[in-house]
Amino acid sequence: MLNDKEMHLKVVSIVGFGGLGKTTLANEIYRQPDGVVECRAFVPVTQRHTIQKLIRSLLSELGSRVITTTRIHDVAKACCSHPRDYILEMKPLSDEDSRRLFFNRIFNSEEACPRQLRDISTEILRKCDGMPLAIITISGMLASERLDQQDWEHIRNSLGSGTNFTLKGMRKILDLSYKNLPPHLKTCLLYLGMYPEDFEIQRHHLELQWIAEGFISKENGQDVENVARSYFNELVNRSLIQPAGFDNCGLVTHCKVHDMMRDLILCKCAEENFLTIVDGPQAITKLDNKVRRLSLQLHGDDETNGMKLWGNISLSQVRTFMTFGGREEVPPLSLFKFLRVLRIFF
Repeated sequence: MLNDKEMHLKVVSIVGFGGLGKTTLANEIYRQPDGVVECRAFVPVTQRHTIQKLIRSLLSELGSRVITTTRIHDVAKACCSHPRDYILEMKPLSDEDSRRLFFNRIFNSEEACPRQLRDISTEILRKCDGMPLAIITISGMLASERLDQQDWEHIRNSLGSGTNFTLKGMRKILDLSYKNLPPHLKTCLLYLGMYPEDFEIQRHHLELQWIAEGFISKENGQDVENVARSYFNELVNRSLIQPAGFDNCGLVTHCKVHDMMRDLILCKCAEENFLTIVDGPQAITKLDNKVRRLSLQLHGDDETNGMKLWGNISLSQVRTFMTFGGREEVPPLSLFKFLRVLRIFF
């Protein structure tokens, strides 16, 4: 669709259910070393995007090919208004591809699957309904645990009945993967909610933040940084976070959180009062003195009164403060009495 010699603008919209791999497909095309164009840009559009910043990013970085991804058919149609544009509708994986993905991640091949687990595996796969995110998440959980047949049956039963996959079904799989985490990994995963949607998180800095928070304990005399690295790798292996950058040795240096996983994380954080996100001026006035971790995610077009908004707010209990945005919204650091972690992104 993209690879022709015409110089006019062309749009390809990839549309499909959440978790089908739309952004993954677009990113693979973007990352190809011998891509269809020399100049390229990857511009994420979050739920709290601003049109001005989006347009500026597009105008400053694009060439003549645009790939969009969306779950909404009307958005895809609106983007592809010209006859030479394309709409690529993503479909679930075939049964064969689903089985290959599932068994290769757990046993390296379907033939290596124990006989007593084959029927259960087929039932679990049927409930995933060909959704790549669901298959990757559930297989990542199964591969990371030493589970017997009874455990597999429990996981199968926890997924409910029916094969007509929905957003609720995807959330159930993600929630099940979270519940099966050991407590220390749950805490580390929840901490990722401090970052904005689609933010590329640097692994080393994240590990240092976990250490400063006291999430990492020495295991068998190991250095805490090595333990933190093992926690990070475990979350990657379970497919709960997505690699976003690698070094020359193939080690993950950056990660991202899928938007559906991030929604689950923020839901769990709200239940446990784990962290608080301020994404608008009104949210500042609702802060109470129980805030332990504070993430300030204001945009340039959010009208704030700068320091005045923080005048009557108590931040004395905040242990971690991260801010993403302009300097004028950052509260005076003198308001923080027991701060352990400070990250400022401008």
